[in-house]
Amino acid sequence: MKLYSYIVIISTFCLPTITKGQDTSNLLKESLESAAKNVLQLNELNISNDTLNIVSESGFLFYPFGKHKSFAQFKAANLKFNYKDIYLKNQLTNEIVRGYQLHEGKSYVKLLIEDEDDDNRVMIIRGEISDSVIFLKNRVHVGMDKQKFLQLFFARTPNNSINVINLKSALEGIIHTYTFKQNKLQSIKFYTDYMVL
Repeated sequence: MKLYSYIVIISTFCLPTITKGQDTSNLLKESLESAAKNVLQLNELNISNDTLNIVSESGFLFYPFGKHKSFAQFKAANLKFNYKDIYLKNQLTNEIVRGYQLHEGKSYVKLLIEDEDDDNRVMIIRGEISDSVIFLKNRVHVGMDKQKFLQLFFARTPNNSINVINLKSALEGIIHTYTFKQNKLQSIKFYTDYMVL
C-alpha cells in the first residue's frame, strides 16, 4: 500500500500545471489564429504576457503608408511631414544609399527608395510615431481603438489584455511595435536590422 501512495504522490508532482492566465492566453492564441484574415498572411502567432507577437508576410510591414512608386508620390500623399535627405548604410552589402527622414512634432520616419525591377518603391526603415495627425494605410493612427486595429487583421477579436503588438516580417528584418494604453494606440515604432545611419 505504501508503494501505491508514493506512485500517486510522485505522479501528482509531475503533472504540468496550467494556470488560468496560460489557459486564457492559449484560448486567445487559437481564437486569433483561426480568425486571421488573408491580408495578414500569418506565419506565426504567439502571446507572452500582454504582448501579441505576429510573424507575417504582409506587404503592410514594408509599406505601412501604402505603396508609392516615387518619393514625389509618397510626399504628395503625406503632406503633414517635413522632409530632409539622409544617408543609410546597408548592413548586408556595406552600400551607402540615399534616404529621407520625415518628421512632424515628436514623430519621425526614415525611408529609402527601393529599386526593384525598375519599379521604385518607398520603403520604411525606421521610425517612431506618437502624434495623432499622422495616418498609416487603413487609417491606422495614434489614438486608434485597439479593437479597430485588430479588426484590420482578424475577423473576430475577443476581449483581451494585449497592450503591445509586434508585427515582424517573415521575409526580412523589419518589425513594427504598436503600444496601447487603456485600449488606445499610444505609439508606433518601425525598425530594421539591416539598414543603419
